[in-house]
Amino acid sequence: MYPAHYKLALSEVGTKEIPGSRDNPKIVQWFADVGHSWVDDDETAWCAAFAGAMLENTGTPSTGKLNARSYLQWGTKVKNLSDAMPGDVVVLWRVARNAWQGHVGFYASHDKDGVVLISGNKANRVGIDKFAHSRVLGIRRAIAKNGPLGAPLEEPMTIGNKITSDMLRTIAPRGRNDLIEALPPLLNKYLPKYNVNTPQRVALFLANVMAETGGLKIMEENLSYTAERMMQVWPSRFPTLESAKPYARSPRKLANKVYNRFGNKVIPGGGWKYRGRGFMQTTFVDNYRLAQKATGLDLVDNPDLLLQPEPALIAALVFWQSKGCNELADQNRQTDCRKRINGGTHGLTRMKNYYKVALPIMNGVQIKKDVVTTTKTIGTGVGGAIVLSQYGVDWALILLGAVVIAGIGFLIWKRKKKLRNVFSISQGLSDIHPQYDVYSFDDDNLDRTGFDQSHSPD
Repeated sequence: MYPAHYKLALSEVGTKEIPGSRDNPKIVQWFADVGHSWVDDDETAWCAAFAGAMLENTGTPSTGKLNARSYLQWGTKVKNLSDAMPGDVVVLWRVARNAWQGHVGFYASHDKDGVVLISGNKANRVGIDKFAHSRVLGIRRAIAKNGPLGAPLEEPMTIGNKITSDMLRTIAPRGRNDLIEALPPLLNKYLPKYNVNTPQRVALFLANVMAETGGLKIMEENLSYTAERMMQVWPSRFPTLESAKPYARSPRKLANKVYNRFGNKVIPGGGWKYRGRGFMQTTFVDNYRLAQKATGLDLVDNPDLLLQPEPALIAALVFWQSKGCNELADQNRQTDCRKRINGGTHGLTRMKNYYKVALPIMNGVQIKKDVVTTTKTIGTGVGGAIVLSQYGVDWALILLGAVVIAGIGFLIWKRKKKLRNVFSISQGLSDIHPQYDVYSFDDDNLDRTGFDQSHSPD
């Protein structure tokens, strides 16, 4: 089984910089993921940011640094390539063996011609590339580190009484106090029974719960929609404003329209009676029957029982398991899981944001806060336009001149910033020595050997 950070890295292959003055927000986010939100461009060297973000976003602490060679002292040492496994971190030298520059990526495979890595910032994108053996400075493996739930990422665990109300408050700071206090003992009791027993599974389950309940605030579906909102949520049912208006701000009428499906069709008023309730917004009578069988409660005749935390959690777990979401969590298929829970991608962004917070907590990793915030102000163009206007210059020319001046100023600013970033990354690296070498070959040429092939790892 491949480690989660390796699978996540593989899913990012093809992500690349945006040419020109624009920046790929995903690459910029990777800097923030490892605690360097002060970097706001995709031109600063980002191979270490990519490696660190893949680790952090799957619950494994990174070095938190932006220089590739920082990973020579991370994790545990792997003796040589013959002992390497997919997902191990490989550090390469760049420019010179004992310089400070380097390149870092995740081991995929190797043969007599070189080592294949998944890495960022090679040809300005995330790729699968081959490098010469002699470029390798070191191979490192993540330390199997038990978090608060008791086991490494890829192994089943005994949860025990480990999830606390403080954890839930961190994930859902505006959640209802009664739910935040009631849930931890219930989660610790029921999650193992439904095999929600790894940090990825727990985090993705909680992320979907948070998305469905608005961060543990809502236990019952709010169907008081405007006509415009109905057209967005149910475009096939309300293709025009006129078709939606009769149901605007009429929750019961709307529920009986949009949920008059499946088993609800043969039940008078079934859409309203079996609308969304609980932690996973259980909807439709068939799902109420599944929950009834698991809880032993008469939920079909008394659906409001799902407003209580314990039956609501059991119903959510039954639904989760029936949709195969444990397996999707193992594969980091967050979008597919969301579709199976919700029937579409509604709330997908919210869910992913919750997951990003929940996963480190489930692994005992302290969430990093932004270290520095930056703002950008370019006033040259505006000032120039004001001066020119006093001499009667045509406003179109003024505007054009302002744009050109601002553009030049912006490019100069980015260039200076990039140089400052490089200087910052290089600090504290004067003690780099070649004792980390896996192979004791003489320095080869400075070009990376091999080619940008797109084959999959072995």
